Amino acid sequence: MKIFSKRRKTESPSDASGDAVLVLGDALVDFDFDLKADKNASKLQDLGKKFAENFAKQMSAPAGANVIGYDSAAFPKSVAQPCPMLTPDAVAPAIGTDASPMVAETPATAVGDMIMTSSTKHNYVQIDCERGTGHDNGIDRRALHLAAISFLSEDAAKGYLGSAPNDGQSAPAQVADEGQVRSKGQTHGEVLFRKGRFVFKLYLADHNAAPEGISGADATRLLVPAAQKMVSAFHEQ
Repeated sequence: MKIFSKRRKTESPSDASGDAVLVLGDALVDFDFDLKADKNASKLQDLGKKFAENFAKQMSAPAGANVIGYDSAAFPKSVAQPCPMLTPDAVAPAIGTDASPMVAETPATAVGDMIMTSSTKHNYVQIDCERGTGHDNGIDRRALHLAAISFLSEDAAKGYLGSAPNDGQSAPAQVADEGQVRSKGQTHGEVLFRKGRFVFKLYLADHNAAPEGISGADATRLLVPAAQKMVSAFHEQ
């Protein structure tokens, strides 16, 4: 493993601030640190060693992301985890190369609410995850992007699938309980599918080759088989 680091100037010489990069094989982890002397600055080396240990473990036996939960009275049920669904056998055929063991995850910062055609407000939690070529720069990364939207009821999920904006083309897809391929002609191709009270949106993120997304035909060819494999890997928490 190669380690690169750069320290920034701090007001106190006992503070620790900077950036570090860990490189192992074709994977990279970049973390920024800003630690105060009266808190964790003295533990910087120990923290760095722990990062390196966890990185090496993930590279030798990728286990996916940790499960993220939301302890909220506004959402007392479990939340779908998209990262474990992005298995190598689902991702690799769609991106045309081996899938990196690393993922880029965007957890929800809070419970949201939305109003659909019935004018009823529904609470939801959305977590997004990408897995692909492993580039730390999202502009260079070719990846599958999966958004998992958890509702409190199956009726709410059905309502979302029926009322989600559709200003382009839509065709049914044989995925989970119900699915659709949506696009705007040759761009913005995605697969929208529902499993119980959970809705998933899947698209190919490729800013270099397809900055406006892929066509509906390519979404059917590449994303529907991937979505079908993801459903088999989905287990309600």
